[in-house]
Amino acid sequence: MGIKNISDIDFFIVTLGPLVDFDRLTIKRHMDKLNKKYPFITKFDIGYFTLDQILTMKENVLIKLTSLCLYGKDIKSKIKDPKPGKDVAISLSHLEEEIFKTKNEIRIGIYDKTNTKAMCVWIMKRIVRSGLELVSEREKCFTRDLGLCYEKFSKYYPDKKDDMHKALTLALEPTNNTKVIEKVFNNLGKWLVLEGKNLGLTPISRNDINKIVVEKTISLFGKNRIICLLRYGPKIRFDGTPPYGF
Repeated sequence: MGIKNISDIDFFIVTLGPLVDFDRLTIKRHMDKLNKKYPFITKFDIGYFTLDQILTMKENVLIKLTSLCLYGKDIKSKIKDPKPGKDVAISLSHLEEEIFKTKNEIRIGIYDKTNTKAMCVWIMKRIVRSGLELVSEREKCFTRDLGLCYEKFSKYYPDKKDDMHKALTLALEPTNNTKVIEKVFNNLGKWLVLEGKNLGLTPISRNDINKIVVEKTISLFGKNRIICLLRYGPKIRFDGTPPYGF
């Protein structure tokens, strides 16, 4: 159920071939006009995919379970029926990366009074929905309704109920205070990521892999035989983005 001045409208556009920049710009202009005409909708969120792309993405679960075909051929029949648990761990699978990226963006000053609340709504929705995804297999259900996500999560994790209620409140009544947002990241967000890994719902991260490699290498060779252990390949810049050049 939509909430005035809180809910957005999500679209997937599935095309025969990739859209060019002109296509995307034209669509954005039309969506901006609609946003001005209907200001009670926070934004129109649009994803562009070819059929081959969307059929191999985890997000195709959203098409299967929550979408309504407005035009063209309904592709839901091409998507396998998901099972509660790992198949529907969509927000949870991206949560660690998104929290890391957002914290870096806060640190370098990307957010101010004009855009912090929008970020708060977006990331807190991710956190609340991640809570449902933790318990979806146990509840045999999937929903994106924030209130139901909170209710189902609290049933299994009563000790985290207050923390999740804070995230739910911030999704509905966002703040400009980045310290408040980061506190949720450091407490509930960090815990959700770890619990998702413990339950086997999300893959281990790059940092986790590094720790495992270090531990295994030391156990095989011993500390005294190793001068240093290097991992080469893509690096991460201070703001969390990959480098382009030296």
